[in-house]
Amino acid sequence: LMTLCSIGLFFFEIYTDVTLSIQYYDDKSTSFFALTLFFIIFPAVVIAAFNIILYIDRGSENTSGSALQVIQITLSLLNLSIFLRYVGSIYWSYKIVVHRSDTVRRKKLVKKLDQEEADGAFLGFLDAFLEGASQLTLQLYIVLIELPIYGWEFYSGLQGTT
Repeated sequence: LMTLCSIGLFFFEIYTDVTLSIQYYDDKSTSFFALTLFFIIFPAVVIAAFNIILYIDRGSENTSGSALQVIQITLSLLNLSIFLRYVGSIYWSYKIVVHRSDTVRRKKLVKKLDQEEADGAFLGFLDAFLEGASQLTLQLYIVLIELPIYGWEFYSGLQGTT
């Protein structure tokens, strides 16, 4: 259930980032548009590169054939790296349940699930560090810059304390 929730939040985050970027473009705020777009594209490229490296490095262990590896790499290039790891976790969990009576096979499947979840956690960390933190910092900066437009001053509350 948590994995499905994470998948939904992943797509919601992508939607909100792209929507915000489009809004800046429509408002003719080219610098904010460019920065928002950069903080969407750059982390996606880095995460896709790390995901492809992990798939190639563990390719003989985690994939059943080269066709599946090509699909995984293609979807990684489409910014679906973290989504693929969530789907992989669901897949390996299902396989563990199906083969619960075969302890030898089950141990191998648990190892694959652990690798998939570790890779997903690593990619999620990269996403939070590269995209989430930079987007949040940019949006806080934009809010502080535009406060005077709405009659608010960021430092006005601090002026009486000095």
